[in-house]
Amino acid sequence: MVEDSKNSFLSKLSFFSSIGGLLFGYDTGVVSGALLLVTQEFNLTTIEQELIVTSTIAFAALFSLAAGLLNARLGRRSTIIISSFLFATGSVFMAASSGFTSLLIGRAIIGTGLGISSMSIPLYLSECAPPEIRGKIVTVNNLSITGGQLIAALIDGEHSVKSQMAGVGCLVSPSFRLLFNSLALSSSCQNRRGT
Repeated sequence: MVEDSKNSFLSKLSFFSSIGGLLFGYDTGVVSGALLLVTQEFNLTTIEQELIVTSTIAFAALFSLAAGLLNARLGRRSTIIISSFLFATGSVFMAASSGFTSLLIGRAIIGTGLGISSMSIPLYLSECAPPEIRGKIVTVNNLSITGGQLIAALIDGEHSVKSQMAGVGCLVSPSFRLLFNSLALSSSCQNRRGT
């Protein structure tokens, strides 16, 4: 019975890891193809294009630095919930964007979520996973990042504005799934680790 509970927990942990990584990879990759067509649709200037791409990276960098403080003050679970909420909110903004401003806001919100989750999810995973499989669990997150980038590249290969906006909108469902799954996380994994 204890073994079943442990296996269930590890399965959930791996699934959670893969969603977080997939979102990270997908969002960092999808803009490259979407930007070409969104530029035409929204008549973006070169500076606006640069802002759309760099806003996500800038916010991710800034909030990855703040993530340590957030994790220390709020705990891993609360910080992951915040980043999941930001993913979901930014995804909705981007999917519904009708111009430069709404797209920029969505990208900035996503960047904030990316920065926070890039530290929080691997930290939580490494604390929760038993020592004998800790590396495997964290590797699932890394492989999912690459998988997300691959999926983004495949969607970017489809050359239509509707497919690109649908591609951006593809973030909505996994973002909400990550949010709802993060609500079910335990706030501490010290009893599960065995270390």
